[in-house]
Amino acid sequence: MTRTSPLSIILCFLASSAALAQDPITDVGFAPVTSNPDVDLVVVRERSYGAGGVDLTAYGIGTAPVDFVQSIYLRLNKEGGNGSTGFRAKVTFPVGVEILGVITDEADLGGSADDGLLTGTDDVFGLGPAQADNYSAPSRGLESGDHYCLVSTNVLYVQPTITNDVDDLRIIIDYGTSFPVDLTFDIESADASVPSVESLSVGMQIGDGGVPGSGDGGEARGQIGIPLTAAVASTEGTGFLLDPVDTVYLARDNGAATLDAFDTTQGFVVPGIMRVSTPANGSAFTNGPSGYLYPIGFATGAGYFDVVNSDSVSRPLSDDLPGQTMGATGDGGSTNLWLTRDRSNGNSHIDRVRASNMNIQQSFAIDDALLPTPVGIVNASDGMLYVLGQTGELIQFDPQNETITTVWSSGQADYTEIARNGAGSMLFLLRDNGVNSTVDFFDVASSMGTIGTASFGEVRPMAIAMGPDAMLHVVGDGFAGQNLTHWILDPASGAAVSETACTNLEGSFFGVASFSPPGVGTSYCGPAIANSSGRSAFLRANGSGVAGESLHLSAWALPRDQFGFFLVAQGNGVLFPVPQSQGRLCLLGGDIGRYNSASQIQNTGTIGRFFLDIDTGALPMNPETAAMAGETWNFQAWYRDDNPMTTSNFTDATALTFQ
Repeated sequence: MTRTSPLSIILCFLASSAALAQDPITDVGFAPVTSNPDVDLVVVRERSYGAGGVDLTAYGIGTAPVDFVQSIYLRLNKEGGNGSTGFRAKVTFPVGVEILGVITDEADLGGSADDGLLTGTDDVFGLGPAQADNYSAPSRGLESGDHYCLVSTNVLYVQPTITNDVDDLRIIIDYGTSFPVDLTFDIESADASVPSVESLSVGMQIGDGGVPGSGDGGEARGQIGIPLTAAVASTEGTGFLLDPVDTVYLARDNGAATLDAFDTTQGFVVPGIMRVSTPANGSAFTNGPSGYLYPIGFATGAGYFDVVNSDSVSRPLSDDLPGQTMGATGDGGSTNLWLTRDRSNGNSHIDRVRASNMNIQQSFAIDDALLPTPVGIVNASDGMLYVLGQTGELIQFDPQNETITTVWSSGQADYTEIARNGAGSMLFLLRDNGVNSTVDFFDVASSMGTIGTASFGEVRPMAIAMGPDAMLHVVGDGFAGQNLTHWILDPASGAAVSETACTNLEGSFFGVASFSPPGVGTSYCGPAIANSSGRSAFLRANGSGVAGESLHLSAWALPRDQFGFFLVAQGNGVLFPVPQSQGRLCLLGGDIGRYNSASQIQNTGTIGRFFLDIDTGALPMNPETAAMAGETWNFQAWYRDDNPMTTSNFTDATALTFQ
């Protein structure tokens, strides 16, 4: 028998414990400029401080020295040529590594002159005097209009746009009570163009070589697995894009209507993706006809955002009616918007507006005794319009019979907006009680209201909407130096799920809405079984619906870079399971036509969707068949997937009765 002494056991234990810690990697240098033709992001893993700690209170971080911390330095250099250069990046650290603070002030960062001296946090975290002049630049930090958003304790979104020299910042991270081994972080990136179609290639350079993970990453869409305490090589990222069906859109007034976006799948805000010159003084925001998002001004201005094609248009309201527009909603159809208007010296109104030209078609007065000050309007699942008053009055407007009825009064005050639960019967009433932001619930099916179902932080709440993630999204004007706070709430329990805070977003928020793809016909057989993207794919048909005319088919929420094609049939039966598929076929009960010629097979690409214009006078049946008025034809898309093995799946289906 071999005996082991207690001392040997202790020494082995200590050796094992030591193996569980590893000082963070520090780059030996970095390139102060990068090569043309496009902007590159320079990433530097700077000095770290262990158990001894470092005092950062002079820079607004902590109230005492902090230990086991490191700085990650990001620098964006203006390239040759004129004009501004932009960049978007999502920086994700491992769970357990916390972002203590972000240093963006020019003086706090360090020197501006090539004098060989290190000042500010260049001196605290920089790579040493030999790199001093690499840090310096005449203009440093983030400029006016640059943004960063703390998505969570370990995720940061940053969007610098360079007009002067250099944009740079330091991210101070806290490892906890030690430096754990095998840690890496990710940077997913895109250039500053609107990332709703595809993330364009951008460059990234990590240090200047000599340590794990350093070197020129080339024209990549980010780097995944950049070593912190792990001796591994990073890999090229895929970047990020905004798929409209996964996005909640935030409307901000900064002299014009500016559109920000919150990606529900990745959990971060992308500021300033589009802008429209009117309205100024925005007061209402809604989705509506054609799948557009409509910002409306207090008085005469209006516009729309086409988030699929990255287009925006300004339009005046055709009638300069007295009072101020306080709320807007679509009507669930393809033509109208409904606005609610406040008149301080008379009855408030509900206005029906044709969305295509913003002509006001009809106006309906609301007796001041019923609702003196409207703040929002919503089209509910029962086909009625509901208007909320600032002091808790809720009225129902029947657009068919043109009648107005009071359905509830909460007895509370300071309401700001109203939203609906998709196809459900619940309405959500947002208010600011001066201590916490609060959401009250009202069920249109039972006509019952509930006070204070959701209560969360004081953010001066401005707007609320149901998102594509089936969560409530609330935006407020922020607090403590932030000018956006975005909350996600669980509509079932009212619990706050997450919070995102952004800085340096100019203006104030006046609306939040989700994209609703337009379509003709009736969807059925949904939601489809989720694919590898985690989403349920769906189909939309657009066109006149007249037999013999063209029809535009689109399939949404598909996995990236997969092939697929559209199907057509008169049967609408369901087959499940389908051999070699994870989805449901919803066209059973007769022949099925396939749009699978070489020119008709589609690829989902990086946007996860595909489209096809079809001739309804030549449906691909055997023999070829023309759709006739009065006939109902059903459409579905079939696509490949890797989930995780090679398989296939289906969208939901759309039934269209031709005219």
